[in-house]
Amino acid sequence: YVIVADVDKEAATAVADGITDAGGEAVAAATDVTDPSDVAAMIETAEEEFGPGDILVNNAVINERKGLIDITIDEFDRTLETNLRGTFLCTREAAKSMKKTVAAESSISLLRRPVMLVVRIKSHMRPPSRVFSILLDQQQKRFQKIIYG
Repeated sequence: YVIVADVDKEAATAVADGITDAGGEAVAAATDVTDPSDVAAMIETAEEEFGPGDILVNNAVINERKGLIDITIDEFDRTLETNLRGTFLCTREAAKSMKKTVAAESSISLLRRPVMLVVRIKSHMRPPSRVFSILLDQQQKRFQKIIYG
């Protein structure tokens, strides 16, 4: 069970259709990861379709292939917004959803369908993701999986 989120609805739909064609269940969500309301709506869609999340694949990133001298301020700002703020917003909202699963599992033991939230744009990132993992660990919350890559 997958929510495929992309700023480009057609790209998200193509990926979701591929998953469905292969026998899985997937829903596309047009999501601007820099917009808190879009991210909250994506997580809400995931919960409505499949229940609280179990896994987040946090892969929304812009990778400007320009040198320090050539990158514009607007490109730099857009990169930071997507790569840092987007990672933070998706991680925060997914953690809220996953916390619901942890709370339910601590009082009731039952098998659940795993839900994967996929946030996709183009490339890979790591450092901000590690920061958010540390922050979650410091809160001593047990989450199923948060995957960055």
